[in-house]
Amino acid sequence: MDQTIGFEVYGDTVAQAIPTGWMAVNPLTRLNSVGFDTNSGWDATNHRYVVQVPGKYHFYGRVMPYTMSYGIGMAYIIKNGNMAIQGQNCQLSTGTTPDVFGTIDCAVGDQIQLGYCHNYGGNVNVQWAVCMLGGFCVGA
Repeated sequence: MDQTIGFEVYGDTVAQAIPTGWMAVNPLTRLNSVGFDTNSGWDATNHRYVVQVPGKYHFYGRVMPYTMSYGIGMAYIIKNGNMAIQGQNCQLSTGTTPDVFGTIDCAVGDQIQLGYCHNYGGNVNVQWAVCMLGGFCVGA
């Protein structure tokens, strides 16, 4: 298995408003800057990684909400439209960066996205300069 398969993408300069809803599936749609993508799996139109080679993948992500409020937020990895890896709950405040990471089995065509949910009670804007999603194949 070629373990050089990987990617890393970053946010652009435009904020995204994430609606309230604890455990809601809210894919981030402003990941537009590709750091690297060794197998051309990043789908820039739909803001997702499409697995090209089956195997176990370690994914990681970071979200930075921009709010001076109260509430709890959580970053997570989405696989094929469903939460696959949940990050740790994080108190909402400017400067917090909820992270998520973990390893999951993937088949060719599986779609991976970064998501964020919160219970603030209104929209929370996400700062794109520090948002990122990445992953790499760790074996069969």
